[in-house]
Amino acid sequence: MNLPEMQGMRFPSDTVIRMFYKEGLADQSHGKVLELGCGAGNHLMMFAAYGWHVTGIDYSAKSLAMAQHNIQISGYQGVLLEHDLNHPLPTLNNQFDVLLAPSSLYYVSREHTFDRLTEANRHLKSGALVYLRMRLPDDHRYGRGSLVGQSSWKLDIGYTGEGGLLNVFWTEHELIDLLGETLGMPADALTILKMTYENRQDSLTIRNSDIVLWGRKP
Repeated sequence: MNLPEMQGMRFPSDTVIRMFYKEGLADQSHGKVLELGCGAGNHLMMFAAYGWHVTGIDYSAKSLAMAQHNIQISGYQGVLLEHDLNHPLPTLNNQFDVLLAPSSLYYVSREHTFDRLTEANRHLKSGALVYLRMRLPDDHRYGRGSLVGQSSWKLDIGYTGEGGLLNVFWTEHELIDLLGETLGMPADALTILKMTYENRQDSLTIRNSDIVLWGRKP
C-alpha cells in the first residue's frame, strides 16, 4: 500500500484486522471479498494487499473516487459500484468468500437490512465469513431526533456530521436472530465483541457503543 498518497481513511478498523488474521485470511490469497459501504476502501486495501479480489459498494461517488485512487496507486485491482443500500443489490458476478458490513447497515432501515443480507446470501459461498458492525441502544445517538421506526431515528444532531441521517440501533439478541434468519448462521458460530468508548467533539464528550459479530455461514 502507498500510504502517503492514499486518500480518505488509510487504515482498517482494529476488529476487521483482528478477524482477518484470526480467521486465517492472510493465507487465503485469491479469495473474493464483498464490502457493503466500502467508503475510501480502507478495509478492501488490506485484503488486496494479500492477493484478494475485492468488490466494494458505496452510495458516495466521492468516496468511491478515493477508493479507486487508493487501489490504483497501490497497484491493486478491484470492482467498485456506486449504489444506495436502500435499494436491492446490483448485479454481482462473483460468489464471495467474505462479506463485510463494517459501518453501513445502521444507516439503513431494519427491513432493508434484512433484505440486503438475504440478497447477499445468494452471492456467498458455503462457509463464507460474514462480518457485521452495528450500533447498540446505549450509544449517545439513541433517541436524538425523529422516531421513524423501531429503535430508529432520523438524527437532529450536527456534531457528528450525521444530522438528518437515519440511525438504527439493534440489541445483541436481535442481531443474532437477524444473522440466523438471513444467512442461516447459528449463534454458536459467532464471535461477538462489544465496544464502548468516548470521543471528543468540540466541547462535548460523547459515548459510542458498537457491536461486532462475525462468523461463517453454513
